[in-house]
Amino acid sequence: MAEDSTPRAAATPIPAFAPVPVRARRDGWTAGRQRAFIAALARIGCVGRAAVEAGMSRESAYRLRRRKGATSFAAAWDSIFAARPRGTTSFELIWHRIVRRAVGPGAAVRRDAAVPADRFEALQRRIRGLAGGGGPRERSQ
Repeated sequence: MAEDSTPRAAATPIPAFAPVPVRARRDGWTAGRQRAFIAALARIGCVGRAAVEAGMSRESAYRLRRRKGATSFAAAWDSIFAARPRGTTSFELIWHRIVRRAVGPGAAVRRDAAVPADRFEALQRRIRGLAGGGGPRERSQ
């Protein structure tokens, strides 16, 4: 199996927390799923992707966070984002945000989606700007 060579943000330590007391359901937020979510959130820094890794949805993670008795869970969640410098996240999420801006609001963007040709140059300028390369380069005559 090939090693993943995409750049990743530094992992945040996994905070200790008391799982939210919930009614026992096979497809619900078990204590194990809550621990898996917090661990994935510390590693990835993206609520949606961490929820998927735990086998749950992003929306249900936010509902769990708002439940009565979720103080420790919410504090662990908050401490993860407090420990991460703003803007550090996975390379894939950054790319997705750039592509979404390039194709415009409301457009569906798949991971393997190609950028329309008329928006490709703007996307390249944006990527160079994020990489510190500035805008388009002038040709020398």
